[in-house]
Amino acid sequence: MASIEDLKRQALQGDEESQYLLGMEYMGRGDYVNAVEWLEKIVAKLAHSRYGKAVSNLAQIHEVGGHPRYSRDQSRDEAIRLFKIIADNPVSVISRLHLGLLYCEGEGAKHNPVEGKRLIERSVQEIIDEMKNDEYLKQVECYRIGIAYFLGLTNAGNSVSNDDLRKAMDYLGKTVDRCDDRYESDRDLKHKAFKAYKEAQGRLL
Repeated sequence: MASIEDLKRQALQGDEESQYLLGMEYMGRGDYVNAVEWLEKIVAKLAHSRYGKAVSNLAQIHEVGGHPRYSRDQSRDEAIRLFKIIADNPVSVISRLHLGLLYCEGEGAKHNPVEGKRLIERSVQEIIDEMKNDEYLKQVECYRIGIAYFLGLTNAGNSVSNDDLRKAMDYLGKTVDRCDDRYESDRDLKHKAFKAYKEAQGRLL
C-alpha cells in the first residue's frame, strides 16, 4: 500500500486515483483539514473519475460538522446540497440514505419527513434486496434510523405507530449487535441503543 507521502507526490502530479485515495486517507485519520482540501479539488472537476465518491465523502464530513470553514448549521445545509447532487446516481445508495436521515433529523424548513422516510426505505431496500448485504449498514447508521422511527421523525407531526416502534426496535437491535465493545464510542452507542430499544418495547400496545 502506498504511503501518504507517495500518494501526495502522485496526487500533485495529477494522478486522479491518488488524489482521491489521499483525501480518503486523511479522512480516515480524522484529519478533516487535509481531507477537505483534496476532496474539494476533486469536487471542483466534474470530469474527475472519482467525482461522485468525493462528493459523497465531502458531504459526510459536512454531516458530522468536520469542515474547518463552516459552522455546524452551514455544514448541515452543505451536506444536504452535496448529497442531493448525487442522490439520483444508481450507485449512490449511501448518499440517498444520509440525505433521508438529514431530512428526518432537520428542523423547520429542513425537516422533510415524507421525503426523508422515502429515501431511507428506498436505500435500505436497495442494500438488502439488491446488494444482498444488510451488514453494509454501519452501527451508527442503524442507530440513526432506529431513533428516527422511535421519535416519529419519519412522520409529519412526529406521530409514532406500533409499526414505527417495531422498525425502531429492529434497527436499534442491529446497532447493539454491530457495536464492538473494544471501543468506548461503540460501548456508549450500544448503551444508548439498548436503552431506546427497551423504551420502544415498553411503548408497544
